[in-house]
Amino acid sequence: MNFPFGRKTIEVTICDDEHNESAFKGMEEFLQKIYGAEYIGDDWGVGGSQEIYQKNYKIKKDTVTLQKETYMGISLVGPKSLVTEITTRGKNRWE
Repeated sequence: MNFPFGRKTIEVTICDDEHNESAFKGMEEFLQKIYGAEYIGDDWGVGGSQEIYQKNYKIKKDTVTLQKETYMGISLVGPKSLVTEITTRGKNRWE
């Protein structure tokens, strides 16, 4: 999925099952070690039967969000080119 956001297109890429804690932690480590991602905060919320947890990171001038959402899974959200690069480069590293 992608959404227009100003001049950039925001990409949402589903990477794994929301219950896979090792994948979530592996993705965090990958973002920090390989991309020098700086943790800038997190959010949590519940809507009906869905729970969402998000961790936000700054990579250079862009922001990416690693999130777990009930029924959706673990996803990476951010500028399309960056999300595509991260998910392609790290695909087998966090599984």
